[in-house]
Amino acid sequence: YRHQTRPNRAWRVRLVGQSRYFKQEAPLFIGTAYTERTVRLEAAVGLERWYTLSRRVTLFAGLELGCKYNGYRKDYKVYQIGYPVNGIGVPPNTFTTAVSDGVERRPEIGGFIQPMAGLRYFFSKRLYAEMETSAEFYWSQAKFKLNGTFYDLNTSLSLGTGARGDNTYYTFSTRLRPVNSVRLFFLF
Repeated sequence: YRHQTRPNRAWRVRLVGQSRYFKQEAPLFIGTAYTERTVRLEAAVGLERWYTLSRRVTLFAGLELGCKYNGYRKDYKVYQIGYPVNGIGVPPNTFTTAVSDGVERRPEIGGFIQPMAGLRYFFSKRLYAEMETSAEFYWSQAKFKLNGTFYDLNTSLSLGTGARGDNTYYTFSTRLRPVNSVRLFFLF
């Protein structure tokens, strides 16, 4: 969203939301079955200035400040294959003895400063295309949590704990986006 405040200046607001879900089964209880869920939310506010180069071409430059949230969760089961029944190791004559059941979580939250620049080409007074490039300076806090448990498939008795972890990471990164986006606009 852009709101023009002067002939050559505008405030801009950007909201981004994205979600993904993926599921993998373990046929015949062999291997790993899991579901993955990811969520990405981003909000930014900024100011841009416009510089007219010709009747059809305008240069713009500005700065955005914003925040991000990335969430990731993986629920999984790892089936461990048992010994062959009657000396034959072909399914369904094999059996699963144990299951590793676990959850992995990686929430991340952070803030960023993003200088940007771009060009607009006006096809007419109401129709234009723009290309934008930016550099992002990003600080984040990410937590990694892993919790796993082994249990017997037949008796449901616990066989102990599997992989476990609980860590927090702080990072600062920069990213140059040579062509961040190419957009086509129609003004009403």
